[in-house]
Amino acid sequence: YTDTAITNGAMRWAKKTGAGNTGWQVTEGDTGKRNLASLLAPGVTGYLAIQRVNQMLFIEGQVSGIAGGTVITLPGGFKTGSAVLRWPILAVHAGAPYAARAYTVDPGGNDLIVQSVTGWTPTTATSWQITASCALKSNTAWPTTLPGVPV
Repeated sequence: YTDTAITNGAMRWAKKTGAGNTGWQVTEGDTGKRNLASLLAPGVTGYLAIQRVNQMLFIEGQVSGIAGGTVITLPGGFKTGSAVLRWPILAVHAGAPYAARAYTVDPGGNDLIVQSVTGWTPTTATSWQITASCALKSNTAWPTTLPGVPV
């Protein structure tokens, strides 16, 4: 099926499973880059953009905050739908001395979380900054609405 209106960035769909109107998946689509700064958790500031091209998610940004925890709950259609994934990091600064750390997506692929994988435990007094860019595979349905604003 070809969607000539390119609804939510989806142009071509293919019937993969099921009967009737179920089992359709996007085979060619691009949501365009979306600025999700308005969806950042309280106390988190900065820029975070996400884009979905076919079944790949592209995330980039620079965010900072105090303490650890959720940075953002990823909107529908922009989730990984898989177990914990460690994302590449260019830099995370937690007080002095500066040290490279890691952050992960939670077990449902729903949240971007500041979390230790190297023995560092964020506290309420810890300030941090993440500068990152990564690509992940998504096995979730195409977004029904586009979050944030176009970049």
